Amino acid sequence: MAYGNYTGKVIDITRFPHRWEDLRYADLSPAQTLDLYLPAEGDGPFPLIALVHGGGWCSGSKRGTTMECVFRCLSQGFALASIEYRFATDAPLPAMVHDVKAAIRYLRAHASELRLAANCIVLWGNSSGGHVANMVAATGSHPGLVDDLALGNAEQSSAVQGLISWYAPVDMLQLDLCDALPPDENIRWLEPGAFDDATATGLPTMQAIAIGCIPRFNPNAALAASPIEYVDTTFPPALFQHGCADPIIPFTQSVAMWKRVCDVCDPNRAKLELFDNATHGDPRIKAPDNIDRCLDFARRIAASD
Repeated sequence: MAYGNYTGKVIDITRFPHRWEDLRYADLSPAQTLDLYLPAEGDGPFPLIALVHGGGWCSGSKRGTTMECVFRCLSQGFALASIEYRFATDAPLPAMVHDVKAAIRYLRAHASELRLAANCIVLWGNSSGGHVANMVAATGSHPGLVDDLALGNAEQSSAVQGLISWYAPVDMLQLDLCDALPPDENIRWLEPGAFDDATATGLPTMQAIAIGCIPRFNPNAALAASPIEYVDTTFPPALFQHGCADPIIPFTQSVAMWKRVCDVCDPNRAKLELFDNATHGDPRIKAPDNIDRCLDFARRIAASD
């Protein structure tokens, strides 16, 4: 099932025999579904990686091939939940943050039947999905903060035990102030199926569509949608990775978030890895050796629980 405007390639999920398709974690929108995959071997309970795909807050798919590299985790003892959520063209921020939190609570509520280790969830997001993942990581330990508990399973926690953040925006005001792309080129980075929906909003950039207004002219709204503003001592261990030649999301966004987490928590709470001359979604970041490095990070978190 592809949600909304997605027209890209999809993963052949039939090669994963142990799976649940289109689990509904809330009932407000057709987008509120997730796919869950379990390793081919073992009985669990399995530590869980929850994947939040990118797409400029306006496109993408939980089955899109953009983040197929993360499915490597299934061969290394992790379960994988790929989460769909409402796009900003349907409901601006913080709706998609509400959705991912609701998905986390759903997975915890059904952990026993789904063979999951409810106390070990590592959130992994890229680009705009990384923004949402950072928001969840920063606020998940505080019920009701940037949340809609009415979406279900309010008795469960939205907290995650780890974060892997790939080339994510974290400060929406600075992102807009430093955006050197012409507006028409900014939204041209969206997938083709999303372009018409984006232009129909009348807003010039992906970040403006995300929050429903132009960030630099509405700084309070921009800061309210910025995960860097919510970091406190409950922020989980995090790995930030970013390409230094990223033309869409400046690598300084990840640098700033890494510094904030280390300053507020402790110097070992977060790790930053920059890739020289790497662009947005660079193949080096998605290469098997780097995926293994990310999974080593997740494995250390699983071992500490």
